[in-house]
Amino acid sequence: MARILNLSGLKMDAARDEVHTEPDGGTYQVIVTWALLAAHPAHEAHDVLRPLVDLLESMGELHIIEPSAEFAAREILAGRVGMPIWAHLFGSDEHPHRSAATLPMLRAYLTDLGLVPARATTDTYVVAVDKDGNEYKADRHVVVGVKPDTGTKRWID
Repeated sequence: MARILNLSGLKMDAARDEVHTEPDGGTYQVIVTWALLAAHPAHEAHDVLRPLVDLLESMGELHIIEPSAEFAAREILAGRVGMPIWAHLFGSDEHPHRSAATLPMLRAYLTDLGLVPARATTDTYVVAVDKDGNEYKADRHVVVGVKPDTGTKRWID
C-alpha cells in the first residue's frame, strides 16, 4: 500500500492505497499536483516545489501536471482564441493562473530540486464544456521526478 498525497483535486482510483489530500506530517511515496505552479508566479516555482520534495520518501515520485504553455502559444498564434484557450492559460476566477510552463521548464525544475526525471510527456484534458455539452480539450504536461536513494545511489528499479 502506497502513501499518496493528492494535491491535484483530481479523482484517483487507488482503492488499496492510502490517499491524503493534505499533508499529515508524514512522508509519501507519491505526490501528485495539478496546476500548482500555474497558481504562482514563475519565479516562485522552486519555493513552491521544495516543501513537496521534502515530503517525499527516498525513491518517492513527484508528479507535476501543468497546462501546456506551448499549446496556448500555438493556439493564439493560429488565431484560435476564445474562452477555452483563455481558461487554459489564465484559469478561472476561483483558480487563477499566474504563470505558464513549458515541458523543458518542468524537467529543469525536477533536476534543480535534486530529482531524477523519470517521465516527461504531454497529453490532453478537458479544459471547458459549453452549454450544449461540447468538450474543449487542451494539452497538459506531465513530468515525474524520482527522489534518489542517496544511501544506495539508486534512483529507479
